[in-house]
Amino acid sequence: GIEYISSGQGMSELFSLTEEKLNHFLAQFMQLRTYTDYLLIDLGAGLSSHSMNVILAADEMILLTTPEPTSMTDAYALLKLLATKERHLHVHLLINRAKSEREGIEVQKRMATVAERFLSFQLEMFGVLPDDEHVVQAVLRQQPYMLAYPKSAISRKTMELAEQFISKQSSANTNSGRPPSAVGFWRRFRQVFQSVSPITHGKR
Repeated sequence: GIEYISSGQGMSELFSLTEEKLNHFLAQFMQLRTYTDYLLIDLGAGLSSHSMNVILAADEMILLTTPEPTSMTDAYALLKLLATKERHLHVHLLINRAKSEREGIEVQKRMATVAERFLSFQLEMFGVLPDDEHVVQAVLRQQPYMLAYPKSAISRKTMELAEQFISKQSSANTNSGRPPSAVGFWRRFRQVFQSVSPITHGKR
């Protein structure tokens, strides 16, 4: 199953905690190591030094963009920044709000070509999500669209892409002959916060 934890005010709030609260958060968060098979962290739109550190702690990243030029420009800017980092990161490109599957695939190919040509960056194609009015309706109902409209086109496609991703991961682990290990992620994630001096006093 899937469980969801709200981010509240956002990732930046975690870097403004007192030392006591930060240690408590890390202790609670680390318990997820034996609880989850996959952990998805939604960083939302925009980029900060904090969110970049979290991205670099990850084993893989799903880069979400739409066919709109501004969204594609933002996605390319992130890839350009990632290309300057020493750590190699698997980046899966997911196109959202596509008018058609064909449009989404064309955007994927265009992004992949530009990334490889100018950044020597290899993008892995994740898939295409349709522009579905059920998403807006679900927002108005304050429910995830997969719960509010499980039979909608975008819900079915989301499930299909998730199943494909998990199947591909399982096959890769089987072919490599070794089980998946998330030790590296947990160590890097903890270092993200340990590298920031926590607040020792104050309201928080």
